[in-house]
Amino acid sequence: MESAMVELGNIALKEDLISIIDQAIDAGLDAETFANMVAERIDMRHPVDDRLAADTVSAGAGDTLYEPGDLPPGLISLPAAAEVYRRPVGTLRQAVRNGKVRRMGRQKGAAPGGYVVVNRAELEAWLAAPKNKGGRPRENRY
Repeated sequence: MESAMVELGNIALKEDLISIIDQAIDAGLDAETFANMVAERIDMRHPVDDRLAADTVSAGAGDTLYEPGDLPPGLISLPAAAEVYRRPVGTLRQAVRNGKVRRMGRQKGAAPGGYVVVNRAELEAWLAAPKNKGGRPRENRY
């Protein structure tokens, strides 16, 4: 019963948020400005450390911003890495967010703030490392 009430509350909040977004767009606020305002407000309410801020909406103050096609050798953007290594871009973003692969900067692109850029060798090492999936080892049946 309680979880149903929480779910109804979440639905009402989502509907209110959608209404506010629509009002802002109708008032002439452009999407990038709105996204930056939301990101700033979230940062004010929920400060995060640098490791978790690896995939924020806007480029950070210390980020190197690369032009498309001008990445130095050894660096790769996350969308390009997802295509090359056949992994979901969300998985790669999470590796950066969790500090498994360091962010080396951003590349200008269609995404607000650009695409995250990482060191190719570091990414390959993380992809090749054995993954601990947790749990109890299976008994050898043979």
